Amino acid sequence: MNTQTHLLISALLFTKPGKTGRNIAVLIGAVLPDAFLFYFWFWGKAQGIQQNVLWGKQYWQDPWQTLSAISNSIFLYGLLAVMGWSVMSTFARIPGYTNSKNVWFRISGDFVMFLGVSALIHLAFDFPFHAGDAHQHFWPFFEWRFHSPLSYWEKGHFGGFVQIAEMLLAICAILILFRRFASLHIRFWLCVAGTLYVGVPVYWVISTVG
Repeated sequence: MNTQTHLLISALLFTKPGKTGRNIAVLIGAVLPDAFLFYFWFWGKAQGIQQNVLWGKQYWQDPWQTLSAISNSIFLYGLLAVMGWSVMSTFARIPGYTNSKNVWFRISGDFVMFLGVSALIHLAFDFPFHAGDAHQHFWPFFEWRFHSPLSYWEKGHFGGFVQIAEMLLAICAILILFRRFASLHIRFWLCVAGTLYVGVPVYWVISTVG
């Protein structure tokens, strides 16, 4: 799925007005599995590598495949989520946990937990929609990849139908989040997320033709 869809799904599931730290953790977790792709893209641009070579050849070589495996590991994000939950729940049970030190630990645990959970949701929605470009979701224990019959972009794997479903899901998420958050700057970024469903495909067409 597209990165902005992951952001919208996690925001829909976990964000709440007034929970700034938690909301930031959710958004970071939602984009974290794709973070290396943005670095890879900038690196390719800096090197002057054509897009078809960058994604068709360079992407499948190391260190990029190792970074991809690390960024998409269910085990790593699961560990983060469990660690965060453990810290949060442990300090919540301590008598006098409202003192400044214990509150800081609890907030930190909450942040790490939601970051990990949000990243896991990202992987859960990626798993059934990657065909030829499937990730190593079970790194570092297994190199196995699930090559799904469905793809969020490959035409030979019903990419057109998946894209339509993804856009409908995104529209629903944006409308619900518009009602949830009255803040103008949040609504602005929701509109930006919506325009990416047109802007990103246009960019890829232009860059491929160029």
